[in-house]
Amino acid sequence: MSTPLRYRGVSYDASAHERSSDLPVAHTYRGRFFLAPLRHALASTTPQKELRYRGRPYVSHRGQTRPR
Repeated sequence: MSTPLRYRGVSYDASAHERSSDLPVAHTYRGRFFLAPLRHALASTTPQKELRYRGRPYVSHRGQTRPR
């Protein structure tokens, strides 16, 4: 048997929470105005942009060992 969830002394049932709508909502976040749904889609896992550093394509060398 699980214990009921409580927030600041008030019990609540997590299964009864509202789900975010896909309808646009006017809201302000950190001083910027948005007219967008409050639900956020996951970001794409495939990179769409080429990273450049000082005019050249950036190549990550992570995971490679250094020659000794």
